[in-house]
Amino acid sequence: MLKRLIILVLVIAVIIAGVSLLMINRQKTGGERDGSEDKIPKDYEKVQRGTLTIIVEGTGVVEPRTTVSIKSEASGQIEELLVEEGDDLTKGQIIAVLDQEDQRLTVQRAAIAEQQARLRYEQAKTSTLPQELKAAEARVEELKLNLENARERLRRIEALHKRDFASDQEVEDTQKSVDTLKVQLDQAELSLKLLKEHDYERDIKSARLAWQEAKVTLAQAQKALGDATIMSPIHGTVLAKFVEEGDTVVSSNQGFTEGTTLCTVADLSQVQVRGSIDEVDIGTVAVGQSAELEVDAYPNRVYDGTVVNVFPQGTQSPGGLTTFTVIVEVDNDDRSLLANMTAAISITTSELEDLLLVPFAAIRPGEETDEYVVFVRNEKGVPEQRDIVLGRTDYENYEVLEGLEEGELVKIKNFPPVSFD
Repeated sequence: MLKRLIILVLVIAVIIAGVSLLMINRQKTGGERDGSEDKIPKDYEKVQRGTLTIIVEGTGVVEPRTTVSIKSEASGQIEELLVEEGDDLTKGQIIAVLDQEDQRLTVQRAAIAEQQARLRYEQAKTSTLPQELKAAEARVEELKLNLENARERLRRIEALHKRDFASDQEVEDTQKSVDTLKVQLDQAELSLKLLKEHDYERDIKSARLAWQEAKVTLAQAQKALGDATIMSPIHGTVLAKFVEEGDTVVSSNQGFTEGTTLCTVADLSQVQVRGSIDEVDIGTVAVGQSAELEVDAYPNRVYDGTVVNVFPQGTQSPGGLTTFTVIVEVDNDDRSLLANMTAAISITTSELEDLLLVPFAAIRPGEETDEYVVFVRNEKGVPEQRDIVLGRTDYENYEVLEGLEEGELVKIKNFPPVSFD
């Protein structure tokens, strides 16, 4: 039984080996046959139809889309500085705290002034001026009546004095009474005039406005006290810090200065590249085109971007070269791109399909400018010079307008000399 099993295993092994050898021979034979049919000499490449991708290249600098210079709305000495370059901040996170003693004293003074203004307003509303005015008017009327009665009595006494029924003393006393009443009336009329000139409604309005102004001053002082705690207005990263603890900062609200910049914060999750494109190529660049970007820090990585702006005015260098600025937006969720990195930009301006293409390496200059020749392999396997007309290029392939047909082989190296008629 064991011998039969061993013999069976050996037979199966021989059959498998034979089948494998047969398949290997067939594959070799087929491969040699296919290679002989499609084999292209190493110095040649085939003219064939394909897609031509037109790319414009330039260089640029990475910059955050949102950058904020953090300033203080309060003046004072920095007690605490809580950030360093490279720190990631959340919106509302405290950056620095200023010495608030002066602000607290200012709030106290403003609060006292507000209370005083409110008391003056309350006093103005409860003024006795209306009652005083009525009393003064009544006093004037009373004195006018008394003076008229005194003058009438004086006329009677003078008439009696002429008939010797009244003495000189009586005339003199009556005259003094008239004179006294006249003086009192003049004084009362003057007091009434002064009271009338004193505008009661205006006093109340003035006191109310003074109180409102004091309340505004108090609110401003309280706001200044709060502004001594400086917070980040955005989510971002600290790019640069310009102050240290103990430094004195100046408020940005003062008209004669822009204020002290504490630090610069930028959102590095959203960046853009500000690039320069040669004026020869700018005509093909447009908003919405896709772009690829590379930076030296990551030589094996390509970032995808989109053109979002093309500046309408170029910049001329001292050498006379004019370039135009383009803005390319790029995702930076991992924050690998940092501010001021230099980036190489490749913008795809168009993709032209189903064109007859010849390799760039096959092109030789002709006798005249804008004339080109290639060496085509003829039926005898000999390179034959031929004039061609070219169109657009991506600097790897040229579009062939005239002179070549699909499938022809053109020489790409070891060229014979170009002959000129």
